[in-house]
Amino acid sequence: MQHEFEELQEVDRFSIFYDADDDELSIHKMDAFFLGQAIQQVATMVKQAGRLLGDEDEEEIEVKVTVPAQEGSFAVEFAVYAAAHAREIVPALGLLGGGALALAQRLRNRKVVNIRTEDGSEEAVITVQYRGVEEEIICNKDEAILATDPVIRKAYNEIITQPLVNKDAPVFRVEVAGEEVLRLDGEDDIEFAPLPRKSLTFDHTERFDAVIAVTQVNFTSVNGWRMTYQNEDRAFRMEDTGFMERVLNRGQSFVKGDLFSVRLRIKTIEKPDSSIKTTYAVEEVYRHLADEGRRLT
Repeated sequence: MQHEFEELQEVDRFSIFYDADDDELSIHKMDAFFLGQAIQQVATMVKQAGRLLGDEDEEEIEVKVTVPAQEGSFAVEFAVYAAAHAREIVPALGLLGGGALALAQRLRNRKVVNIRTEDGSEEAVITVQYRGVEEEIICNKDEAILATDPVIRKAYNEIITQPLVNKDAPVFRVEVAGEEVLRLDGEDDIEFAPLPRKSLTFDHTERFDAVIAVTQVNFTSVNGWRMTYQNEDRAFRMEDTGFMERVLNRGQSFVKGDLFSVRLRIKTIEKPDSSIKTTYAVEEVYRHLADEGRRLT
């Protein structure tokens, strides 16, 4: 890997605080199971975000923990180490305020039906459903990917909700260098339920220039076309109607297997049962890569 030998360096340090009106957290005591789960899930969440947002392997991100004593709270301090090229993972997760955590709060009571993303765009469109009504939320692509990822949603629950469950006046706080950057108060704010995977369809669209071999044509419809792409036979929609009209008007014959330079759109849909459907469309034909005498475009 390109960054295999790059030395890891500290990129973020933050402290998580748990407060409540009880006799345990105020004297720095917490249930060992909940504490252990929370610490483990912070590491899991950071590493998962690194995989989702970049090309970092698990070994390229390290999460260290210390436990500083703080008056009236139970605090855990984390230090994140990564290679210099690593994306800003902790801010994207929202542990410093905003980010995917804020988006997850906004999505809390809504069923996530679909996420649409496109290459070259920093935005995503999340379709949600609440009480039978659908709504589209436009947001940052990275935050959408993180806020709807089941591993990270589970981590939010284990880090924020479970350590404070059944506590009076629960408070979850994050500090950086002694300054509070995130504060969640009360049962409503700290409640994060894992996102049911079966409720989500992921829809991603890519557009790029490609060379294809057209093996079947249908000049009366955008459907019924086939091509060889990446050594496989695939059906596609011919959406360049201008190309079809030019060929028909010139009355030239088409040779099976001719190469064309095109603008290709690939749409991948991952369904709730984890099945994946991929569709192809040619948005524009740039050039027919044939001898000049029979070149169609």
